[in-house]
Amino acid sequence: MELSTPQREQFWRDGCLLFPALISAAEIVVLKTELQRWCELRSAEIVRERSGMPRMVFRRHDADSPTACAAFYALSRLPRILRPAQQVLCMFITASATSKRLSTALLTHRHQGYGYWMCGGIAQANMATMMVMLEGATEMGGCL
Repeated sequence: MELSTPQREQFWRDGCLLFPALISAAEIVVLKTELQRWCELRSAEIVRERSGMPRMVFRRHDADSPTACAAFYALSRLPRILRPAQQVLCMFITASATSKRLSTALLTHRHQGYGYWMCGGIAQANMATMMVMLEGATEMGGCL
């Protein structure tokens, strides 16, 4: 997938692009299954909320880790995702997965700021975040 000139201009003007239905329903099922596995997995590579839900999952791309996930690794390398990122960033570094229960009563802060990436060894703050919503996304559910 190649970004059109208007899409690139929109990215530089607005700072984001939306691609509804970029991930197929079958692919979403695979990703949600892996998220459920992480919810049940007890590992030092998973930082949890007080509720017990995973907040951050580390070493997802490390084959020796209990959190290793071929599906999320493949997602971060899909040409229809990677190519647009390369067009506006000229490079791709890493991928992350976070989860948040839908709730109108509980405020949960989610921030993809440089502080999180710095802990992973990223030396510069010149990056972008791509979000893949696996379920319905609203302003109450933590949408971008």
